[in-house]
Amino acid sequence: MTILQFPIEASLPWILIDYILEGNEVGHIDSVLMPFDIYNDAAECALHVLKQRFLYDEIEAEADLCFDQLVFKLSELIFAQFKARAASLLLDKSFLENSEYRDQLVPVLVCRFDSIFNQHHVEILGRQMDLVALLAQRMNKIFRENLEIIIARFEASDLCASV
Repeated sequence: MTILQFPIEASLPWILIDYILEGNEVGHIDSVLMPFDIYNDAAECALHVLKQRFLYDEIEAEADLCFDQLVFKLSELIFAQFKARAASLLLDKSFLENSEYRDQLVPVLVCRFDSIFNQHHVEILGRQMDLVALLAQRMNKIFRENLEIIIARFEASDLCASV
């Protein structure tokens, strides 16, 4: 028996979520969870109108995958943004003022993810999830991985490179 898997990239809710995450529009990030209402509506229709449990199971599996991808991608974006912000704070002010690339170096949107940091209770298919806790868990993993890379580079270099 061959099972065909519907790719997540062809899912309308994921396309909308990915568009919001990839775009740099500050106001759109507030709407990143709205496409999950499509899954909620589809699941409700599958169970109560069509009375098809297997269809609900498929919707649930896709919604779970989509939410996992959202947490993964969002945590990567948040970490990269704050890492860039921290690095830009360490740059010399006179260098920034005289640099021909200053427009490319400085535009770090610190407040872009504020609305996400307030999402402690997200309900998808009747389940409550703490988005902030899931993001923190994933970002801690990313931070540990980055720290291990930095320590490995430090240990591999000679003493003169550290100064």
